[in-house]
Amino acid sequence: GDDHILMLNVARYAPEKAQDQLLHSFRRILDRYPGARLWISGYGLPWVEQRLHELRRELGLEETVSFVGYRENLWPMLDIADFMTHPSHVEGVPIALLYGMAAGLPVVVSDVGGVREIIRHEHTGVLVPENDIAGFTGEVVRLIEDRKAARRLGEAAQHFVRTDYSIAKAVERVQDTYFDMIRR
Repeated sequence: GDDHILMLNVARYAPEKAQDQLLHSFRRILDRYPGARLWISGYGLPWVEQRLHELRRELGLEETVSFVGYRENLWPMLDIADFMTHPSHVEGVPIALLYGMAAGLPVVVSDVGGVREIIRHEHTGVLVPENDIAGFTGEVVRLIEDRKAARRLGEAAQHFVRTDYSIAKAVERVQDTYFDMIRR
């Protein structure tokens, strides 16, 4: 239903993935939208996972945040999620984010590392400054309230992955590079 919102985060449990900030952000989102849910899928450092479980309890999120573990096949989760959230301190080009984009999900992501290679702000997703919990919360809330904008972002993200970031396009770019080098 419209009052049920499923946010998905797919990342390993590591300090640089900022899932602690995501939990703080989600607490604020939940205060406005009690039907919201957050699934965190991944695996990683046991002490980070333990700390995230403790923080979930401290923030009173035991009923609304689920640690769903590592999933070989992400598609069942992507098919039912409404948003993909990806806060981080350090990134290359996150494969999990590409999966979310391929599924047509609107994505809210920290503006770090190589994410600008795939995210054009307000076109294929929303970029939020690193460590900006209030900004991250605000952008997710904005997209919850503006489903038309969320749908537009998801469709543009899906189109980008299928056309501009496909294997065929990558091969074409490598070929162009080689042909350019040969011409020189």
